[in-house]
Amino acid sequence: MPSWKVDDRLSVMESVLDPQGAADALDLVKSTRSELADRLITPWWYHPILGLMAAWVIAAPATHSIVVWYAAMALFAVGCGLLARTYRAKTGVWVSGTNAGAASRWAWALALVLVAAGGFSALAAILFDAWPVSIAVALAQIPVTVLIGRRFDDVLRRQLRENR
Repeated sequence: MPSWKVDDRLSVMESVLDPQGAADALDLVKSTRSELADRLITPWWYHPILGLMAAWVIAAPATHSIVVWYAAMALFAVGCGLLARTYRAKTGVWVSGTNAGAASRWAWALALVLVAAGGFSALAAILFDAWPVSIAVALAQIPVTVLIGRRFDDVLRRQLRENR
């Protein structure tokens, strides 16, 4: 049982834990992490919807309308917020992709692919008037988002179970 001591530094918490108590505490942490990994099951529709929203943003330059592009960005931001909220309501937790250990590499990879695809789409549509290229790049983003998103999920659950 922790006890508190007060000295010149304001306070110091002192705790004495026997080896069995320490082992029990570590077992509790391990089982909690495993239970969390079991709860973090992304619904089948999550990544396809995210991919569709990303595709809309990537295809927007094909319209040659800044209003459509801004609307697409706004809808993407709102949609991401709604997806996160729905996920949290379903699982009880939300894990930030940028703060998820080794799994974060996959979140950053997806962000990089989105930015690169958006830039390529804009160049194709605006500079070369090749709007079909923008549409093709946008449609390709859907399965890419699904694949990378599911890989993120797998790595996150594995690292939770492995206690990393």
